[in-house]
Amino acid sequence: GKNVEAVELAAFAHCMFIKRMVLPHSVKFIGDYAFKGCASLRKLTIQNPDCEIFDNTYTIYTDNATSAEVGNFAGIIYGPADSTAERYASANKKTFRVLCKTGINAIYTGNNLDIGELIDKDKIEVYALYSNDTRERVYDFELLVKAFMEFGNHDVKVSLGDLVTTFNVFVKGRVLMDLEASYVGQPVTRGMKFNKNDIKVVGIYDDGTREDITNFTIEDDTINQVGKNKVMVFYETQMMPVVIEGVQELVIGITATYNRAKFHLGETLQKEDVSVVARFNNG
Repeated sequence: GKNVEAVELAAFAHCMFIKRMVLPHSVKFIGDYAFKGCASLRKLTIQNPDCEIFDNTYTIYTDNATSAEVGNFAGIIYGPADSTAERYASANKKTFRVLCKTGINAIYTGNNLDIGELIDKDKIEVYALYSNDTRERVYDFELLVKAFMEFGNHDVKVSLGDLVTTFNVFVKGRVLMDLEASYVGQPVTRGMKFNKNDIKVVGIYDDGTREDITNFTIEDDTINQVGKNKVMVFYETQMMPVVIEGVQELVIGITATYNRAKFHLGETLQKEDVSVVARFNNG
């Protein structure tokens, strides 16, 4: 446990089935014969760099170690560099490896996110991976990305000192529920095209928000009949008709020009000498 302060005399002596053990930072003392005769023990980690270890080769000793195995211990002692564990191993000819972080991994336990929603740091579990093949949950990590503004899968970077890893989150987009569309331009002469910019479209989403839509499509931009014309507006999975009034082409004025330089008294006006331009309601 995290609150253990001492491994007393012969505490684990002859425990035949222990393969690995991690003594946390809280352990301040390891007594004589504490791990004597642990035949299966292969990795003993001592996290406290100042842990007092009873200076006897039998404190950490494997009875079944062969003469070829260093210090009659078939396993490896792990601990911080320049620690009491390292000094004990050196004095008693046992194999020692510096305990260091080799990487980190992260697990996200939260739900899918909305666009712009902050990632809850409490929903992230980060583990430091050590050279003794153990891991330890850590809490002092940094979250390098806190929110996303686009729909889809995203990799989130987490750092612990110089170590970096990623985990994946899914950002769900708003669901378009309906469209509102209206035509705000003038009536359009039959056979003419209307201006798409005169159609105003608003998207209505499942979260209650409304948003002006400009990249919608239309089925046809030509008015084909006098009276009410239904034009379909499309955006994503929704469509909505908009009504545009079609009007008949009408002459609203004319301009006449005499093309000859002079017209003599009594002379008959010739139709071909006059140019007439009509102005229509469609411009």
